[in-house]
Amino acid sequence: MADRALRDALARRLSQTDLKVLDVEVVRITPETDVQALAPMLQYASDIGARSLAVTGVPKMDFKPEDEPATVAKLAELCELSSRHGVRVGIEFMPFRSIDSLQTALRYRTLAGHPSPAIVIDALHFHRSGGVIEEIARLDPATISCFQLCDAPLSAPDDLPKEARFGRLLPGSGGLPLREMIGAVSPEVPLAVEVPDTSRSNLSVGERAREAFRTSRNQIAAACR
Repeated sequence: MADRALRDALARRLSQTDLKVLDVEVVRITPETDVQALAPMLQYASDIGARSLAVTGVPKMDFKPEDEPATVAKLAELCELSSRHGVRVGIEFMPFRSIDSLQTALRYRTLAGHPSPAIVIDALHFHRSGGVIEEIARLDPATISCFQLCDAPLSAPDDLPKEARFGRLLPGSGGLPLREMIGAVSPEVPLAVEVPDTSRSNLSVGERAREAFRTSRNQIAAACR
């Protein structure tokens, strides 16, 4: 946000390519979050047509149960500010953060008492947090901000944050029940691809994008069959 030239260049490129922005990332919600300081970012998100803002908790080691009421209050304040800019809050759960599961994310959504927030479901985080596919199928599609595709080995490593940030696999390359997850998601829910992987860093951005597109399409087609 401090780089005006970069922000202008992004907006110009979006206009030239007719690409649409699904979400902007990321706000880590805490009792100390200065929500009003996020207004310029939300205005920019609105200007480029972003649908939602991803919001996560903090690392579990930094969270105390008594922090929850104040955190929920900040989440409600952020939902209100975001809605004024036409941007929806998407709560993303991660098993190594304070908002650690689908059920916890849904509880925060209820406690916030605001119609805005939805849930971001990441295939990796859903599986690593012990999620059951039927939980996705039971959700009202309107409560899901997006479903993020990736793959991973079936068994979890010791370092979950490292896997999430640097070691994901292309859809169909691992052991996650990805097709079943996709099949449980309503067709109206946006699908995203999130596959950070340092083992493919030798490839260009374009090559990685084409790989992600091809493998994701294959998994979606298989799920639809």
